[in-house]
Amino acid sequence: MKSKFYFIGAVCVLIAWCTLAEEDEKSRDWIASIYTGLDYATGNTEEKAYKYGADFEKKNDSVYRYKLKIAGKYRKTEGDVSDSKIEADGEARRIFGATKRWFALGTLSALHDDIKDINYRVKLGPNVGYYLKDTEELVADVSTGLLYVREKSLDTVEDYLAWRLAQWFDWHFSETARWWFGTEFFTDISNFDDYNFRFFTAVESRINSHFTLIVALEDTYANRPEEGDDIEKNDLEISVGLRYTF
Repeated sequence: MKSKFYFIGAVCVLIAWCTLAEEDEKSRDWIASIYTGLDYATGNTEEKAYKYGADFEKKNDSVYRYKLKIAGKYRKTEGDVSDSKIEADGEARRIFGATKRWFALGTLSALHDDIKDINYRVKLGPNVGYYLKDTEELVADVSTGLLYVREKSLDTVEDYLAWRLAQWFDWHFSETARWWFGTEFFTDISNFDDYNFRFFTAVESRINSHFTLIVALEDTYANRPEEGDDIEKNDLEISVGLRYTF
């Protein structure tokens, strides 16, 4: 129990360290966007799907970077709910080292998934990462570290430490187009057979100064999902939507 509180305390110290920005640093304003995607199909199967979310990002030129993402989706197939979840991810980064490539990362995420009977899954942890490339046109990084995970599924509550390994790639290959993808792997360090893997990618094309068209693909794999007749290990989704940036 004490080790758990020490771990959470270390995360709080890291986030505070990332948040205490120097007065003389030139900081950008927050960049915010909201997005939505709608799908409707009829014929042999009637299906309605909704995807929505919001992104917030702020960084200065050399030291501090922050991200917050909130996303959800809801799907009905033949009148029955086949997908319903909402999740939030936040992170604070502090770049250090003479090369300005290494960074300390405090991350916090929360998930609620009705179909998989996950009332909540909260992940909190300190990580360390490295920028392989860090320019206005191209950002590529890798990061890893430990997570404290607390998960409630039906009548079961679990606490465990997990190992996380993640990668991010973001390429603005023209003034109006962008391609990005990321991966995240995390596993219970006391049971490596209990792991999750997530891959997500998208192409965005700017319509005007505010609106962007998005075509996205997301694949999530849980090696040991919650028990149930309709629970599959793998979830694959392709979506089309609009993003509004302000």
